[in-house]
Amino acid sequence: MVLAALLATIPDGPAKAEPPLYEPWQGESLPLPPAPREKTVPAPEARQAEHPRHAVELVAQAGALVPICATGRQCSERRGELRPFGQGGLSALWRVNPYFSWGGFAELGALRYDPASRPARDNPRARFAMAGALMRVYALDAGSLDPYLELGLGYGQAERMSSAPNGDRVEEKRGGPALQVGAGGDFFLAARLRAGAALDWANVYLDQNVSPRVHVSATVAVRLTIMLGSPL
Repeated sequence: MVLAALLATIPDGPAKAEPPLYEPWQGESLPLPPAPREKTVPAPEARQAEHPRHAVELVAQAGALVPICATGRQCSERRGELRPFGQGGLSALWRVNPYFSWGGFAELGALRYDPASRPARDNPRARFAMAGALMRVYALDAGSLDPYLELGLGYGQAERMSSAPNGDRVEEKRGGPALQVGAGGDFFLAARLRAGAALDWANVYLDQNVSPRVHVSATVAVRLTIMLGSPL
């Protein structure tokens, strides 16, 4: 009986294999995700200087012209005939770099003329004109303040005019080489606009061999500057 029980437990045929839990993929493989792009960080922009200077400067000025006696008694007497009055001028400068510029200028000033030591005259007036080359040296290359020294070389002319009692016009005109030195400073009102003040001292070496041989004057003026061109 035992043997019959053991034989009953033996299967009649080969055992069937159980299916695997996972089967290999038989289709197409999925594409790999694209590689992440490297983030490019832009280089920091260079910081622009505050109130940079510009290549071209156009300057207009208005102020007071003050006659100053050179030397000699006769010069002092004739100096007393003149009184300070108004003055105006224009200049154009090419600023080669932040510290130097050159160009040209022209100025015209009027003086009160009172020929007290002479016979009575009608409509007395006097004026002074000067034009030439102008050079400037600046102290700062950026910032809201722009101080400078300037030197002008050119030609100057002093002129006195009046009418004699008989109606004849009396005119005295003298001129010669001129030297002008001065200093000034500007403040920025806008990116391309400056305003400031200047003090100039002018000597004109008159061409006639009579006193005074040198005309000396000082100019106190306010200036307005328009800047053009690319920043320096």
